[in-house]
Amino acid sequence: LEVIEDHDLRGYEAIVTGGSDGIGVETVRALAKAGARIVVGARNLDKANEVIKKIRGETGNHEIEIEKLNLESLQSVQNFVNRYLE
Repeated sequence: LEVIEDHDLRGYEAIVTGGSDGIGVETVRALAKAGARIVVGARNLDKANEVIKKIRGETGNHEIEIEKLNLESLQSVQNFVNRYLE
């Protein structure tokens, strides 16, 4: 949170991979608190939904989306990119 202190990220968009675990959760939380729109790429959508629901409540930022993404699969990455670009 110190990194984004006094920064207004409204109007900015971020993609966070692994945003449902560990440092990814904290990254999403900090970006959300600063007002960014966030797309979270995650393998486990159920887990990601639980985490993001909590972050939305904590930060009041509801501009957080979750998309299926498995970085071990090139097809999954391509599908994610195609959905994002749409």
